[in-house]
Amino acid sequence: MMPDQPEQSPPTSSTAVEPAPPQGGSDFPAVDFYILQTAEPREHFACRLAERALREGRRIYIHAEDRDAAESMDELLWSFSPGSFLPHALAGDAVTEDEPIAIGWDDAPAATENARGYLINLALKAPGFAERFEFVAEVVPTAESASDETIKALRGTFASYEQQGYERHSKDDHPQVKRVRLHKPMHQKAAAERDG
Repeated sequence: MMPDQPEQSPPTSSTAVEPAPPQGGSDFPAVDFYILQTAEPREHFACRLAERALREGRRIYIHAEDRDAAESMDELLWSFSPGSFLPHALAGDAVTEDEPIAIGWDDAPAATENARGYLINLALKAPGFAERFEFVAEVVPTAESASDETIKALRGTFASYEQQGYERHSKDDHPQVKRVRLHKPMHQKAAAERDG
């Protein structure tokens, strides 16, 4: 279960949905869990994260649960906001290398997607390739807007990062979303380099 900490002052509304900058000086990604406090669908929130990351000049890989979910995300990126379009392609399409956002599922992304620094994971478990990215975003819906199985799976995702040595670094609270950041401490990095 994702533990709670004492309430902090809420960040401004603009920082509540912004991806935080990746950790400097680490070979491991910062992992942010965005715990939604409203019934906004995870996919809509992921679009907002992608839009923000794109404005910052980042290349993004969105990892979906399966092909159907990837195709739904593809459609949503065309229409989620009346005034914007997020250029994207399904992973493996011929134009993926030219698109700043790629959407994939199942296995590790192809080499062209590996160069992307920002992973938005919409699958129900942490992908084994997450450490290839500078930054990972996990989006957790409210318990009222998701099935018990989904919530249980996402709690398992949080636990899997902890089992990999990630530790809670910070927490931001806002009425619409809570963000919990995990990172691997430097001694974990040194051990990985020594053992690798």
